[in-house]
Order: sequence, then C-alpha cells, then structure tokens
Amino acid sequence: MTHKIVRHIKITKALNKKLTGDHKKIDDFFNELFDGLEEYERSGYSGDIFFEKNGIIYMRQDSKKEILWCSHKYIWLFFNLEFRYNYKEISNLIQGMVGLHLKRKIFIPHHVTSI
Repeated sequence: MTHKIVRHIKITKALNKKLTGDHKKIDDFFNELFDGLEEYERSGYSGDIFFEKNGIIYMRQDSKKEILWCSHKYIWLFFNLEFRYNYKEISNLIQGMVGLHLKRKIFIPHHVTSI
C-alpha cells in the first residue's frame, strides 16, 4: 500500500500535476521536514549521518546496524495518528519518501524516542 503512495506522488510530480488528499498531506509533511534539514556526521559515530533542524534531530542513518532511526515524536507518530498506518506501512513510507528526497539508498526505518 505505501509503495503505491510513493509511486503515485512520484508520477504526479513527474506529470507536473497537483497532489490531493492524503497524498498531498504526506508530500507536504516531507517537504516541510526537509526544508532546512541539515545533514552532518558526529565524532564517535563513524559513518553515521544525522538529520537535524532547529536543534531537533529527526533521523540518524546508522551505518553499522543499517537502520534509519526516526524520531517517534516528530515523524512516526504523525503517520500513526493521522493515517492509522501500522509499523510496516510507516517504515516503508518513510524509506520511500526519504529516499525520494535524498536521492540515495536509505536503510530500513525504525522509530526511537531519543536519537
């Protein structure tokens, strides 16, 4: 199901059309998230990439465990409450949309309360 959402968003954008309904809400969420999001590495976390905006770490790409840690409060909860998606649906959606925005391979997303 969530793969269809990401594919629909890609196709609609490629055709230069306007998104509507849930597709628009999801796209708007990720556009707002990535607007001003900074990527950086931290000493002591070899090869890991942190994604931060306004002092909040939203995600961490853990290169050793091959996991994209996502903030439960700022990312995961939105999809659970707004759309009632289950764990797998949220993970697939985040992986597809983050990959779409960053245009690179993204590890399997998991949620965490503190990154």
